[in-house]
Amino acid sequence: MKKTIFLCLLLCAFATTSYSQVDNYCLRLTEGASVDGGVLYELSEANSYALQWWMNADEWNEGAFVMGDNGSLNVTIAQAQTLKLRLGESTVSVTNANLQPGKWVQLTLLVDQGAMRLLVNGKEAHKAEGNYQLPVATEPFRLGGTGFAGRLDEVRVWNDCLANQYDYFVHNTLNKWVPQLENLVLYYKCDQNLCPDALVDYRALFANTAHNHHAALNTGAQRELVTDNTG
Repeated sequence: MKKTIFLCLLLCAFATTSYSQVDNYCLRLTEGASVDGGVLYELSEANSYALQWWMNADEWNEGAFVMGDNGSLNVTIAQAQTLKLRLGESTVSVTNANLQPGKWVQLTLLVDQGAMRLLVNGKEAHKAEGNYQLPVATEPFRLGGTGFAGRLDEVRVWNDCLANQYDYFVHNTLNKWVPQLENLVLYYKCDQNLCPDALVDYRALFANTAHNHHAALNTGAQRELVTDNTG
């Protein structure tokens, strides 16, 4: 499988330099399915970091695992219109009217030296203070898991807080000219047409990095053409 993902990466690199892709794909997960991106060593003991993703849950199942390492950095679905965030030693619940099943929503989590903010569709939905420093990374970062069924797209992890250019980060795919590229840890764009069986970490296309988080698509996970999200 590693050889397959490496070949996909080469094909993706060629494709991104030869033409502009117009199709938008996402990651489709059936209930309980997940994709393992490996341990994010780059987040070890981080007290400033950021997480971005598009999400469209089929059902709003309380307790459903959306993404994280099943320990210190987790996003789960809570009661109606609410997400629960596990950030280091702290837990934060965020309620917003845009958080509902069958609806695409873009989320940006910003953590900076004991302060956190969650933006929903580019607008601040919650802010708080606490101890959000992460421990040494030991568990793999997963997309999907127990109770979650739906779609995810444009998943990005950063090992520093993003600057105040939220419109750029929310409304654009990333490239090698993106601000703060040196802080980008993982980027699942989900659009690789030439690699249907893997989730390519596009971070590796922009710069050399010690940890590339490519992932195989296991049973219950597949890429799906997006026709209902123009965001």
